[in-house]
Amino acid sequence: MRYKLMLLVVVMFAAGCSKEASAPAPAPDAMPGANEPAATIETPAAALDATALIDQQVQAIKDKLSASTAASVETALDADAFTGISEKVWAKFDTHTEDGQVIRAKLYAPAPATETETFYFNQGALIFVSGEAAENAPADKYWLENGTLTKFQMADGTLVDSADPAFAEAAMRLLNAVNRIMKLAGSR
Repeated sequence: MRYKLMLLVVVMFAAGCSKEASAPAPAPDAMPGANEPAATIETPAAALDATALIDQQVQAIKDKLSASTAASVETALDADAFTGISEKVWAKFDTHTEDGQVIRAKLYAPAPATETETFYFNQGALIFVSGEAAENAPADKYWLENGTLTKFQMADGTLVDSADPAFAEAAMRLLNAVNRIMKLAGSR
């Protein structure tokens, strides 16, 4: 098996290093756009680290919310609204929408507690979740792509490995919480 793999690598390398003749490159003046001013080249979003891209999207949502361009609706919750989904009891939640889609949902603990959990959405898909144990206290953070948990960082900054059962448990809890939030938001 090892021999076949090495042979495949050698064949692939040789194919990539082939010295076959190729057509000469066109003269610089003959290239389309050669006489036009140079354009600014920006790094495409796909080339950015996925976490950094999600962080940018979350910041854009926060900026929209601070500019008050998104509609907000607050809803009181029954004490058992998240039973079976969360160990925490939530008293209310609010949603901010834009163009008919939820862009942020936030759960609030009953007073006098200040604990919250915030869910951010991009085009209807959950992209980021962050809790807050007390005002500005560190909390767990979750990054998601296409509805799949891709990164889980504990409040102390420790990353949870995707093979850890806690990672799968967090993914399931987030999915259930989002489904409950959307169901409650739709029933208002």
